[in-house]
Amino acid sequence: MLNYIGKICPYCKDEFKENDEVISCSACEMPHHKECWTQNQGCTTFGCTGIITEANDTLAEKCGEIYEDGKGINTAIGNMNYKDQQQYDNISNNLNSGRNIDEEIYTLIGKNQEYFLPKFEELNNRKSKMSWNWASAFFGAYWYAYRKMYITQILYYIAFFLYSMLLNIIMIMLLPAGFNRNKDPLAYSTFELFNFVVPFLLSGFFANYIYKCHIEKHIKRADDIEDCERENYLMNKGGTSGLALMIFLIVNVFIKIMFRG
Repeated sequence: MLNYIGKICPYCKDEFKENDEVISCSACEMPHHKECWTQNQGCTTFGCTGIITEANDTLAEKCGEIYEDGKGINTAIGNMNYKDQQQYDNISNNLNSGRNIDEEIYTLIGKNQEYFLPKFEELNNRKSKMSWNWASAFFGAYWYAYRKMYITQILYYIAFFLYSMLLNIIMIMLLPAGFNRNKDPLAYSTFELFNFVVPFLLSGFFANYIYKCHIEKHIKRADDIEDCERENYLMNKGGTSGLALMIFLIVNVFIKIMFRG
């Protein structure tokens, strides 16, 4: 018979004991102590939007009061219904191993956790992909390199280059005889303004969502990594990299010098 005795509550980090009242999240089905669920006003799982509901609050039962109905594992604990055994095993394994998802998220974010965690929660609550990030707006690809989102950094740089080329072609078509800094400074200033504003707004509005997806991707990949290697993986993939920022800056300066030469 399945039960949660000896497993870990993700909020207080204490084990579930016999006769503890347990509530599971209606969204991700992660079990919590009833008091922890109430105090936190919802699920502690990163990225989960589960909240307290009447069903969750009233169907809390004692640990071990679990039954089977022939269609998978059902329980009165928190109105939980595991659709398949594998889903239960994934959650159960994390609890049994003492894996702390919150700590893994902190490791991946590194600096400025107090900024990003509320932003991620805001995106989840609003079910939105947009929230403002000044650093990514101003620094663009440099910010992505600093945050170790190297593929995103390259895609940003390629998209910015293509956008600049397209904008340049449009301006030449509109002003075939005068599109340069000396002959038509107003047109050139307009080009520079659009060349800056569009990437500024797009990166500013969507960077937090992109970064949230980056964190979630590595948390998911860490599921398949042994406990002894997981921390090194998270440290390598997360945090910040001043070296990557410096390398990208040098490469960018070199490219600009080559093209101007």
